[in-house]
Amino acid sequence: MVNVPAGAKLYAVDLAAVARAVESNKFVKRAVVRRNPPLALQVTVMERVPVAYLASDKSAELLMVDDEACILPRAPGRTIFDVPVIAGIAASVCDSVGLCVKDASLATALEVLRLGRMTTGDVPHIISEVDMRNSNEIVLYAVDAGIPIRLGNGALAEKILKLDGFWKAMVASEGVQRIKAIDLRFHDQVIVVPDPAQTEKKG
Repeated sequence: MVNVPAGAKLYAVDLAAVARAVESNKFVKRAVVRRNPPLALQVTVMERVPVAYLASDKSAELLMVDDEACILPRAPGRTIFDVPVIAGIAASVCDSVGLCVKDASLATALEVLRLGRMTTGDVPHIISEVDMRNSNEIVLYAVDAGIPIRLGNGALAEKILKLDGFWKAMVASEGVQRIKAIDLRFHDQVIVVPDPAQTEKKG
């Protein structure tokens, strides 16, 4: 991608042009090119790191997105990232591969994931999906048993902290078998919907 011909004079190379060429790769966030006398160019690359897969109702292709809302193609080869899925994003967003997009639903979903990564507990690892089909009623799905976690909208930082505290205090010690859903839409409380089937088995 550097595309500098063999035998080119070191100080005749256009460093900015080389950087642009390297940055044309959609997985490259930033490239810095320096001369390393007497005979070499040094290219330092910062890669874009996917933080989620993107699923659209109108596209069968599962794309990826980084923390700057840059839409990335599927990683080449068999590389699989252990990241959650953001579902319900507009098809037009998924048409913007290689671009950083401004989309309110996607920005909110990325904020939820960012807040999760800031916690000290298991929240980043328990979220398998962020459902944005209704941006006023955001729903997370837990890796364990696909339990829906209803966030609603607004006060997201507070709700993620509540989820973190609840998971540490209750779920980590008692498990998720008896939980059908978790509701964080109400102020200063976590509502747990029990699984009737598991309750009956225990009785």
